[in-house]
Amino acid sequence: MQKLKRFLTIVLLIFSALVAGIVVFAPQVPILLREGFPSEVWDGTGRYARIDGARREGAKRGRALPAAAQIRFDDTGGRAMLVDQGGKLIFESYGQGFEPADRLNSFSLVKSLVGALVIRALADERVASLDDPLALYLGPDA
Repeated sequence: MQKLKRFLTIVLLIFSALVAGIVVFAPQVPILLREGFPSEVWDGTGRYARIDGARREGAKRGRALPAAAQIRFDDTGGRAMLVDQGGKLIFESYGQGFEPADRLNSFSLVKSLVGALVIRALADERVASLDDPLALYLGPDA
């Protein structure tokens, strides 16, 4: 009986240490367990801000992708592809039943996109320093 008690105590301590480690070093894990992983199609719920200049319904659509690009897009299971050049939408394609009005979750893509946009803003002197707080540029809710 003493060995079983000792074993259960060790298991409980290991489990407690594991939970504490997750809470401290990966706080997003309990949130994901509670809320679930984001869906691929964004349902539009939650708090967000509309961005000036974002495409509105009825806006002019881009041309179809060149045939070779469309084949590659279809073969790889693409959902949406927009090609912008000089601030104008050049090409636009949707797959798997998606439409322009659908909002897709970008998952980790947004990190690369934000990084590129920040570097561009810095080069264009729209951002004075990488040390500036976001609220300086995005307002107090940032």
